[in-house]
Amino acid sequence: MEKENENRTVKDSLFVDYFSKDAVVGKKNFIELYNCISGNSLSPEDTVLEDVKIEQVIYKSFCNDISMLVNGKLVVLLEHQSSVNENMPLRFLIYCSRIYERIVDSRLKFSTERKMIPSPEFYVIYNGSRNYPPQKILRLSDSFIDKKAGSEVPLELNVKVFNIKHPECTLDFSSCKPLDNYVKFISLVEEEKSSGASDFMTRAVLKAQKQNLLPDYLRRKASEVISMVFNEYDYETDIQVKTEEAERRGHAAGLEEGTRNARIETARNALRLSLSVEQVSQISGLSEEEILKIK
Repeated sequence: MEKENENRTVKDSLFVDYFSKDAVVGKKNFIELYNCISGNSLSPEDTVLEDVKIEQVIYKSFCNDISMLVNGKLVVLLEHQSSVNENMPLRFLIYCSRIYERIVDSRLKFSTERKMIPSPEFYVIYNGSRNYPPQKILRLSDSFIDKKAGSEVPLELNVKVFNIKHPECTLDFSSCKPLDNYVKFISLVEEEKSSGASDFMTRAVLKAQKQNLLPDYLRRKASEVISMVFNEYDYETDIQVKTEEAERRGHAAGLEEGTRNARIETARNALRLSLSVEQVSQISGLSEEEILKIK
């Protein structure tokens, strides 16, 4: 499995694209999010960002982290998680050390004079369903073997975790519209997904457009958003599981008809978003010839 993951092409998540990579709103959204979680008041006009992300530091099908130099002073590392990971301090330690290797001239390590380096900051945005505190600090030292109480810790790394689903989340969503819109959009996706509809993603995008969530972003990138979120939710596996459950519950003939009707409806919704025939075929499970007939 590890070998297979190493050979995959890493795909950015919706979170990464919306809050850093998108050429139109990425920088602005990142700065607003950073201000919200850090208490700073940076402005896009006066802030210089440099993407220092290290690809595939830890192999996985998605690389969710955002790593930025802010005005040449801070290494800000953000991670979006849908499951609790108590090993985030260790992961950030690996991320950060490799970033410093890249941004610091290796020759200066041998200089006798002190070399000043950017201060790091570490944040996790948790968006899962598990009962988790509104805010928590994860410490690298909590993972040390035989750590002695009261003794000086030779190496420490603190990660601030914000549970954006908790009703008592300490973040002020009203001060960060991109985060507020993102949370509401993900809620729509999960709401449609829980309904069991095979086209839950296209339904969520259509609802988001009606509610004016991520307005400019969805107008430009509806098909890419569908692809990114489908990948995140492992759509094909989810549909396969639901189909197998339905087969055990229902009659084969009735299921076949119901499944086909659902696929046709999925294709129609996807076509409304101006997706390509190939994309609609991938989403609905129908052949491209069938999609052309529906179109």
